[in-house]
Parts: sequence; C-alpha cells; structure tokens
Amino acid sequence: MVAGAWLMARAALRALYPDEPAERGGVSVRMGAPEHEGTTGVIAQVLTLITGAAAGNGFHGIGGRFVRQGLLRYAAGGAGVRFARRDIGTAVQIELDLARVPPAQDLRECMAEALAPGASAKLREAFGRLWQDRVRRLLLEHADDSKVVRIQRLA
Repeated sequence: MVAGAWLMARAALRALYPDEPAERGGVSVRMGAPEHEGTTGVIAQVLTLITGAAAGNGFHGIGGRFVRQGLLRYAAGGAGVRFARRDIGTAVQIELDLARVPPAQDLRECMAEALAPGASAKLREAFGRLWQDRVRRLLLEHADDSKVVRIQRLA
C-alpha cells in the first residue's frame, strides 16, 4: 500500500498544482475510512510524509504559521482520498483500483507458508519476490494508468 499511497499523492499533487510545485502543508487530506480500517492508517502515514497534512499529532506551527495539525482527517465518508488546496480550494478525489495489477495467483498461500515459524529462507525469498513483483508492476507499468489511479476533480 505504500506504493499505492505514493501514486495517489503524486496524482493528486499533479492535478492540484499543474503549473507550479506543490506547497508542503498547502493541502488538506480527507481519508474516506476510519484510521484503523484496512490499510487506511498506513496510507495516511505516507500521505502525511509527502504532503505535510497530519492528524492530531501533527506540527503545531510557529507563531500561528506552518500548522500541519488537523490537516488530515479520517472517516470523512466516500471512497478514496480527498485532497484540497487550502489557498484556492480546488479539490480532487483519488481512488486506487488494484484490480488491473493482480497479485500472483499463489501469493496468499506463499505468504501463509513464508510467515510460518519453520519457513525456509528459500520460501521467504520466493514470497518476497512475488510481493515485490506486484509493487514493481504497479510503479513501473501502471503509475500513470487512469484505471488504476482514478482522479475525479471536485467543485
């Protein structure tokens, strides 16, 4: 999910700042689901590192400026993640659909076996290769695939 979160942030920032560099802390982020649901928390952590938008644990600012705390919120409803520029209000909704980048057919079985206490190094390496192959395909073959990283401009 780290690779997917990176692609979501990349797409959102490109859409929100088409002709200029994105401004760290200049974007609010609304996660559709609660922090503890699925991979929402992991995705949010990646988005915080990239955008500066943080939940309650974020930077409190200096003299009322550069505040990042509260720029990321959970359970905002809807699918995907909403990114909005704080200065002009433009916003996009980003959804990640990994159906076009399926895992290897035997990944689940291999993962269960590789995580077993007595798993061999060879089995663990095989699992790692299968896992990383999907990440590679996502980042190198589908990074700009509009059916994988879906962007919707919001009013």
